Amino acid sequence: MMIANQPHSCWSCKGPIIVSAPFCPTCKVIQPPDLAQNLFEVFALKPGFQIDVKKIESLYRELQQQFHPDKFASKSPTERRFSMEHVTRLNEAFRTLGDPLSLAEYLLQLSGHGLESSNKPPSDPAFLMEVMELREGLEEIDLSRNDAGEALDAMRDDVEARCVAEIAQLKELFDDYFTNNNKAAIDSVALVVDRLRYHNRFLAELDQREESLF
Repeated sequence: MMIANQPHSCWSCKGPIIVSAPFCPTCKVIQPPDLAQNLFEVFALKPGFQIDVKKIESLYRELQQQFHPDKFASKSPTERRFSMEHVTRLNEAFRTLGDPLSLAEYLLQLSGHGLESSNKPPSDPAFLMEVMELREGLEEIDLSRNDAGEALDAMRDDVEARCVAEIAQLKELFDDYFTNNNKAAIDSVALVVDRLRYHNRFLAELDQREESLF
């Protein structure tokens, strides 16, 4: 297996090249993406929860232009394939790092912490009670009433506020983990991720309920 940042040979001209280099310095031909890199390294970032979204948006657009398949339409099948692989990897990195829940789940993965199945009920008993109360509240909203929209909006405001609080908590926990190397913080992260995941799904269900009003 190739090691990142170690020299190896260009697939085209056989000249020396660094594994993570996207283009050969000798023949300028595109190279395959370095799958040993994590998604942060795609944007030359250090792992962490504090992501500058505007920065990765700018880097994303820049790299998209660099690897866009249209630029390789007249190239060899190998070059076209590598172009698509780079774009696919770039899209994955942008989607993952740009969303707080996906970002937190990915950082848990990098830390070696196993993820709970998204289909399993909440593991925290107190949160399970909260989930049941939210569910009962939603079921009690009569969609045939004129004030159903207002009731759904009020519930949305409540759940969105919980999401904001959970994201703030994740920032604190990940800061503790990365700054102080506090391994125990990761266990707490997993519980918060569990809550944020559920609340995101609940918001998606609220969207469906609201659509049925029209």
